[in-house]
Amino acid sequence: MKCFQLEKKGGRYVIEPVKDDLEVDINTVDELKALFSSEIIDHTNEVYINFKKIVYIDSSGLGFLIRIVRNYPIKIFMVDVSDEIKEVFKATQMIPLFHFISSGDA
Repeated sequence: MKCFQLEKKGGRYVIEPVKDDLEVDINTVDELKALFSSEIIDHTNEVYINFKKIVYIDSSGLGFLIRIVRNYPIKIFMVDVSDEIKEVFKATQMIPLFHFISSGDA
């Protein structure tokens, strides 16, 4: 089952979860990787990921996002991240690598 969709909104690449209560983990990270490799890396220097429906991220999801910002000139904007998920980024001291914004700012 498809978990993410990539949309181009006003020149911005936006990754939207397509189901509620999505977990970014070992079972879903390959789909996220495919979106980055096929569309994003060669076409833009920033991407927005809507976290409104994402309830969990494990080390495979976090590690993938960290590799993207460290290895490519891409800014990742995390939109509407829950406090629980933001704590994962804080605990791993990865907050400075990403841009956390609300949907009103996107």
